[in-house]
Amino acid sequence: MKKIAMATLCVAALSLTGCAPSTFAAKGTITVTGSVTNYQTDNDPQCHGYNGFDDMQHGAQVTISADGKTVAVGSLDQGVSGDGNTSCTFSFSIADEPGGSKFYSVEVTHRGAMQYSEDQLKSGVGLSLGS
Repeated sequence: MKKIAMATLCVAALSLTGCAPSTFAAKGTITVTGSVTNYQTDNDPQCHGYNGFDDMQHGAQVTISADGKTVAVGSLDQGVSGDGNTSCTFSFSIADEPGGSKFYSVEVTHRGAMQYSEDQLKSGVGLSLGS
């Protein structure tokens, strides 16, 4: 019983002293230009990719890795039309990223990973796809 009580006391002390690992929110956008569909109906009020960019849509997976391991998975928010309805921009924000890695990889669906620093992810990164 003494070991359990001591372990509980140590965990409580660590969380009170702020020794818990730091986390942050990774933020960014991806803009698809060219092959986008911009429906403005009640059933589909937002834009999304098509014609080779069908995977660029609300809910598409965003994966963040550090040191070769997946550390977080999130998804794209609804797309917002821009540039006279020729582009579609999706945002994402993924909380509780473990801090302290030198670089992080961000990949949207299967489109290839891009490398960013922790500071860049905290500030918000901008990715693009298309013409």
